[in-house]
Amino acid sequence: MINYILKRIGMMIPVLMGVSLLVFTLLHFAPGDPARIMLGDDAPVEAIEAKREELGLKDPFITQYVRYVTNIVTKGDFGNSFKSGQPVAKLIMERYPTTLKMAGACLVMMIVMGLPIGIVSAVKQYSLIDNLAVTIGLVAVSMPNFWLGMVLIILFSVKLRLLPASGFYGWKYWILPAMTVGFSNAAGLLRTTRSSMLECIRQDYVVTARAKGQKESYVILHHVLRNALLPIFTVVGISFGIMLGGAIVTEQIFSIPGIGKLMIDSINSRDYPVVQGAVLLVAFSFSIINLSVDILYSLIDPRIKIQGKKKERKEEHKEVEA
Repeated sequence: MINYILKRIGMMIPVLMGVSLLVFTLLHFAPGDPARIMLGDDAPVEAIEAKREELGLKDPFITQYVRYVTNIVTKGDFGNSFKSGQPVAKLIMERYPTTLKMAGACLVMMIVMGLPIGIVSAVKQYSLIDNLAVTIGLVAVSMPNFWLGMVLIILFSVKLRLLPASGFYGWKYWILPAMTVGFSNAAGLLRTTRSSMLECIRQDYVVTARAKGQKESYVILHHVLRNALLPIFTVVGISFGIMLGGAIVTEQIFSIPGIGKLMIDSINSRDYPVVQGAVLLVAFSFSIINLSVDILYSLIDPRIKIQGKKKERKEEHKEVEA
């Protein structure tokens, strides 16, 4: 297991390098001059050129990228913000906990809405509940987050005056953003739970468990759901990573001071170091989540751990024979 974790961590390095190169390239060739934006359109040409020299923007592309990566690896320095002059790491870490809280709230909302309905839909296949759940799931997947967010604000904040429309200062402020992001992701979890449960519910061991006289609830939760958890955990893990990176629109709608809003503001002001640092953090978080999901696989299904041990024994046997 330790060797597997170390291999996966090693595989994260080229992924992060590729992400950093892609983002750095896109921002480097994007239209707009950070020096001119910082000094204003009325600034003299000499001042703009001096500012570009100060920021290192006049160096060749390769030089800028190598310097950026070297500072991160050797010093943990993501640079300073063009706009405020503060360290990028400090700006990001001030906003990251808020994004984590929102993503966690969205994940809870997604599981609460998607998992039970998916289980009931699989158990009551082709019933009215099943057809209604499938229809709701299709509608939820089709609705964009920005539209759903605005509808929820109009309904619960403007009309009913039950929930705040913006900010992130307490649990009441979490409900609408969590519903906005969690509703569409719950539809994917619902469909995955339903299909995975239907695949397991027809297996022979389920028929045997029922023939032994075990309670239906025990059969569904212990035998069927437990064997159907792997695809469910995959969807939950991927969705959580997407929530961290895909919360940009939702944070903008609800004025949540998180990573997404910071990225939007930084893109508008051509604050390249902040955008690069935020994207790298999201990519790193996504990689860690995928690694955690893979580790949980062996805890959920012991057969995966056994297969891994058999593979290690075969490799050791080959080394002995050699």
